[in-house]
Amino acid sequence: MYGMVNDGIRRFVVETHGEPAWDEIRAAAGVDDRAFDTMSVVPDSVTYDLVAAICEKFDITAQDALNAFGAYWPEFASRTAWGRLLDFNGNGFRGCLESLDEMHDRISATMPHLQPPSFEVEPLSDTSFHVYYMSHRQGLTPMVAGLLHGLAKRFGEEIRVTHLPEHASEDGEVFTVEIITKRVETDVAA
Repeated sequence: MYGMVNDGIRRFVVETHGEPAWDEIRAAAGVDDRAFDTMSVVPDSVTYDLVAAICEKFDITAQDALNAFGAYWPEFASRTAWGRLLDFNGNGFRGCLESLDEMHDRISATMPHLQPPSFEVEPLSDTSFHVYYMSHRQGLTPMVAGLLHGLAKRFGEEIRVTHLPEHASEDGEVFTVEIITKRVETDVAA
């Protein structure tokens, strides 16, 4: 993974629990640096070690830690150089999901070692759809559930996410997303 992911974890911990908590977590994970170079490739094991240290420090499950971080990720990413891509990535929540792979392709131009997940959207109705998540990395499915909530929030929508492990395959995981509250566009007269 790129250091951007671990920098996101660092910022999440610092914003929610402070610098001393981050220092404890990075020490427990065997991470010497206080921050990460966002454009450097970092072994995936560092990320998994950070998650394990967070779980131990706060006595939570990896599922809960990854879900919370996933919900935080769109907010974090919007404050980075890539935030403008999120702003122009599709029309609304569903449109953004439908174009995530294209966004990752554009980012790959400057991050040649990027190995992002892939997402496909299959409409079920006007307010529900399946999201297919494919990745060579294991164990990050809870992060995706959080990410879906974080993206919906970014677009002013409230959703219900149901993971369908019975539909998982070696190719990936499946979620059903139901839009509960959709952002209403309003015209403002001058």
